[in-house]
Amino acid sequence: MKSSLIRHLLIHSDQRKYKCDICDRSFNVKSNLNDHFSSHSEQRKYKCDVCDKSFKGKCYLNKHILRHSAQIKYKCEVCDKGFKGKDGLNKHLIIHSEQRKYKCGLCDKTFKLKSYLYTHLFIHSDQRKYKCDVCDKSFKEKHYLNKHLLIHSDKRKYKCDVCDRSFFRKGDLNRHLFTHSEQRKYKCDVCDKSFNVKSNLNRHLFTHSKQRKYKCDVCYKRFKVKSNLCSHLLIHSEQRNYICYVCGNSFKMKQHLNSHLLIHSEQRKYKCDVCDKRFKMKQHLNKHLFIHSHQRQSKDFKEKGSLKKHFLVHSEQRKHKCDVCDKSFKTKSNLNSHLLYHSEQRKYKCDVCDKSFKEKPPPVHPTEIRTSISPSSAVELNTTSVLANYATEAGATL
Repeated sequence: MKSSLIRHLLIHSDQRKYKCDICDRSFNVKSNLNDHFSSHSEQRKYKCDVCDKSFKGKCYLNKHILRHSAQIKYKCEVCDKGFKGKDGLNKHLIIHSEQRKYKCGLCDKTFKLKSYLYTHLFIHSDQRKYKCDVCDKSFKEKHYLNKHLLIHSDKRKYKCDVCDRSFFRKGDLNRHLFTHSEQRKYKCDVCDKSFNVKSNLNRHLFTHSKQRKYKCDVCYKRFKVKSNLCSHLLIHSEQRNYICYVCGNSFKMKQHLNSHLLIHSEQRKYKCDVCDKRFKMKQHLNKHLFIHSHQRQSKDFKEKGSLKKHFLVHSEQRKHKCDVCDKSFKTKSNLNSHLLYHSEQRKYKCDVCDKSFKEKPPPVHPTEIRTSISPSSAVELNTTSVLANYATEAGATL
């Protein structure tokens, strides 16, 4: 029939005169608009007779029914993945293609699938119509809201068999399992570093870029990755949401709390292969390994951080200033030591005479104990002389 031909020709036309009043999406054919309206409805009138799962559209039900069939007649020649429907195979083949024919008119980013482009367009919109009823946080897309709602749930039904860690979503568990795998198939073309997960490789690639497009509005520091900016912003905040259940100490970032919790643990899982000494944290092991190394990155220094600190000694810059007496210092640690002189707190106490000090005195070296007098008198005499010298030097620095 001629009318059928006319309707079909609309598919090949760029004219989209049927527009959705809810999300502004447009369609060539009115029937497609009617089908689309069901996506905004909570009504699911198409039900599967096998598993009782329900769907908004009949086409989604038909696709679902194929899952209950053992027949997998469409197979991908690239990765051997099987599909029950031909359209599923055709969509999948686009993943193996380098062709990206769907282009964003705002940022020129290209996509393999049209649905990916539609999803991307929400990024350029300020509209956040999906709101969480628990914390009032809003989202541009419904599936982001659904993911967010899991945070307010105590149900973590996806559990790792290796470390007993549990997750809200199955996808999070699958990504986590790569951390237990020795397989690192995602390799950086610049430095040959390899990763378990592709997202980690993508984050790593930013380290080779000179572009720092994420800027802090408070101190104007720039970052390559948005997540680093978000973490940095916590520094300017007084909010400390992460509290240690052992000692009550609070932290701005969760990773700082996790590192702190190791202090309360007796577990020392990081072992030195040279001397068998064990450590609670990996960074402490890494620092320790320099002791066994003869490699010095710069003259007289095994660590670059130590060299940078040393350079301050040769600098005339004194950017750390005391708010009480206006005295300035080259390093923050020197300022912190100086501030103790303005404090009445004396937390270092002598075990012999109960005298207390603001700063911890230097240790008494064994060679300074004279053998010509009794050991008890020698320790007392030597300790007194060291403390006296220390007090003199401390006073001189003021």
